[in-house]
Amino acid sequence: MHLPSLRTALLPLLLTTLAAAQGSWSDRYDRPGVVGRVFAVGHDGPHLVVGGKTLQADGQFMNRVARWDGSSWSGYGDGVSGDVRAIAEYQGQLVVAGEFYAANGAATGGASVVHSIARWDGTRWQPLGGGLELSWSSAATVWDLEVFQGQLYAAGDFDLADGLPAKGIARWDGTQWQAVGGGVDKASSPKVLDMTVSTAGQLVVAGEFTHAGGQPRMNVAAWDGGAWTTLGAGLGTSLSSVFALEEFQGSIYAGGNFTSSGGAATAKVARWDGTTWQPLGTGIPDWAISSTIYSLQSFGGALYVGGNFDQAGGVLTRAVARWNGAQWSGVGGVGGTDIATTAIAMTEWNQQLVVGGEFEYAGTTLAAGQVTVSTSVATFDGAAWGQVGGGLGFDNEVYDAVHYAGGIAAVGRFTMAGSALTSQVAFFDGTDWRFIGLLGN
Repeated sequence: MHLPSLRTALLPLLLTTLAAAQGSWSDRYDRPGVVGRVFAVGHDGPHLVVGGKTLQADGQFMNRVARWDGSSWSGYGDGVSGDVRAIAEYQGQLVVAGEFYAANGAATGGASVVHSIARWDGTRWQPLGGGLELSWSSAATVWDLEVFQGQLYAAGDFDLADGLPAKGIARWDGTQWQAVGGGVDKASSPKVLDMTVSTAGQLVVAGEFTHAGGQPRMNVAAWDGGAWTTLGAGLGTSLSSVFALEEFQGSIYAGGNFTSSGGAATAKVARWDGTTWQPLGTGIPDWAISSTIYSLQSFGGALYVGGNFDQAGGVLTRAVARWNGAQWSGVGGVGGTDIATTAIAMTEWNQQLVVGGEFEYAGTTLAAGQVTVSTSVATFDGAAWGQVGGGLGFDNEVYDAVHYAGGIAAVGRFTMAGSALTSQVAFFDGTDWRFIGLLGN
């Protein structure tokens, strides 16, 4: 039987033969993954947590922070008022930070002022003291959170913590905020963008600064809990940014948009050998897209590098690459129809690498039928990419659908259906949409 033509992107919602429930709307027709831009990924006990901008999952708005329990997405109350850029667990509670000034709302009993950082008590978001602010602007941003020596460290673009001076970095002892060794400085807008704890017992910080603790330190420095130390000539210049840090095979790795260290070429990513910063082969080429590294994650005996790029060490790979300590390899990476395709954040969860950012699919090739659709968040087990959450929705209009070969065939302007890259025609086999070939001219 031929179904009536339905020239609307809402066809998936109307194909009730695919819905598990009858007489009610189904959330099975949302897009796989998380609709929106993911800036941060982390953990809340056994759950995967993502934070970002205007997130939607399982047909629900998540108010910028959401958790995945392995089978479904859920939110945290009414969320927060602005972008979430950092996630951490501290003293058994989830802490999120970013660019916001309030949390909660009518559904949870009224808004709370939180100033760029908040903790979830299981029911509501709560402030951490007076929070973190900029003395000259309302647009303070916390870019990273890290637990070091039993205290929660916050890094970002701020100069006040609990109303007292704290340039770019501050620590929370569970009761109050404190400055960290005079913080970082620069002629204009100093900030710390990322941190990592080394096995040598140091908190390594990086960002956009020329001094730390009052001494010259170009965009990277180390804090031992009492004093700052220098890591060689640092990275880049006063115009450069270091966005990512990670320890791998006993060395500290850094990524950003820098191209040198003390005059030596380092091409967006470098390794600290204890004396100098060393390049990783030929690194990441700087083409017209202004390639930048935004995330680093050690996983499965390799270092994964994320950002916006199409090549690493001469190997083609989109936005995600793998370094084994000696050479680069491609993993297919993530992609999309937008030129802004970027892998922004990474973590390890449930024995998988989780990548968050701005993308529509992940896979080993860019061919129809050979990638996995998972919007803005996807997993990688070292060999294959996977979805985080399901969904049978399309990315564009559906023109017509017919019963075909025991399932349903659909045609339209879409390029993605369910978990498949399909290119204008797709087949539903009772479980998911599948690629069945390309339409002729």
